[in-house]
Amino acid sequence: MTMSQFKSQLSKRARSTESKHNRRLEILRHAKTLAADVQLDSWSMDRLAASAGLAKGTLYLYFKTKEAVVLGLFLQEISAWSEDLQKKWRGSTPLSAEAFSKHVVESLEDRPELPKLMGLLHIALEKNLEASDILLFKTELKDHLDSLASVLAHRLMGLSSAQVIQLLFQVYALITGLWPLTNPSPLVRQVTSIPELQIFQQNFSHALKAAIESLLLGTPQTSTAPKAFHFLGDY
Repeated sequence: MTMSQFKSQLSKRARSTESKHNRRLEILRHAKTLAADVQLDSWSMDRLAASAGLAKGTLYLYFKTKEAVVLGLFLQEISAWSEDLQKKWRGSTPLSAEAFSKHVVESLEDRPELPKLMGLLHIALEKNLEASDILLFKTELKDHLDSLASVLAHRLMGLSSAQVIQLLFQVYALITGLWPLTNPSPLVRQVTSIPELQIFQQNFSHALKAAIESLLLGTPQTSTAPKAFHFLGDY
């Protein structure tokens, strides 16, 4: 093989790799649009293939299962969310609990599909993922936690990097749990509309902001900030 032939092969492979990447992004774009209109646990690969204008067999060349599509969409969304929060939190001035919770809530309001994806992945889909997908999922999630902790450490109430990672993990758990509780089915919403059960009629953003601030500051009249955060562990 001549050098020119070798370079030609490399160029073709690069174009092929780029084409496959772009096709994956296009499929995820259609999946995101579909997810906005249909419950994520109810749509099918057939429907996604039709939406993307692909044969079902072609779709399976890029994503083996519906769970893999949802995971790809989640990784795309959480990467953008992490980048947005890092931009907000870069700097050296102290960050208050109120500002921290406000940034988290407002960033999620700009990405309404992300909380839905969080809950669905952990509750319904994670058990159906392949080991390689789970490794990718957990590794990327840990990388985002580390990146966020690096810009928050010692700025947020003097917390160390290890404490910030633990805090972010707990905020992630709050999001995952609060989203389905505050976005129930129409029947559940109807049943809980009676005055005795209106505690279950919660707004996601308001509930999340209050929960994050309680996590950091403690319950009013009973705790101070240092005591409230002690349960995260000693580092």
